[in-house]
Amino acid sequence: RGPAQQLDGLPEHGDRVGFYGRRFARVWPLHAVTMTLAVAVVLPFLGRAVGSPWHVLLGFAVVHAWVPDPHVYFVGNGPSWSLSCEALFYLSFPFLLRWINRIRPERLWAWVGGLVAAIVAIPFLSFALPASPLFPFARVSELDFWLIYQFPLTRGRLREKQMRDI
Repeated sequence: RGPAQQLDGLPEHGDRVGFYGRRFARVWPLHAVTMTLAVAVVLPFLGRAVGSPWHVLLGFAVVHAWVPDPHVYFVGNGPSWSLSCEALFYLSFPFLLRWINRIRPERLWAWVGGLVAAIVAIPFLSFALPASPLFPFARVSELDFWLIYQFPLTRGRLREKQMRDI
């Protein structure tokens, strides 16, 4: 269940600390185990490929995908970048919900349309960014890769065919 569904059970003046504590207790312990194993297995064989201690700390804190650097967002347990995006969603949702609830009902569809337009536009706007080293497997720059695949707002929104055209 995502943040919206999880907050359904939260009382109006609910225990937010308990809410976030339950989410943390559900996800983080297994993440810590897999991150520890990934670092322990990769470090002896690849050495510096694990990243700096700071990168590993960001990985353990589940905020590593917030940094547009592949040495950071793929640190240790590469697939855990999605947990980092989920953490951002959980942290931002109560604030966004409070803001969304202020939108008048007759303007809600206009806001939805604007949000969809922003999601579609972000990958195309990434072409205006300065060039940086290319990923060999994706033929896009590192910053483009982060915006298109890692940026929480757009992750998973492009189909493979659209990505090939880029």
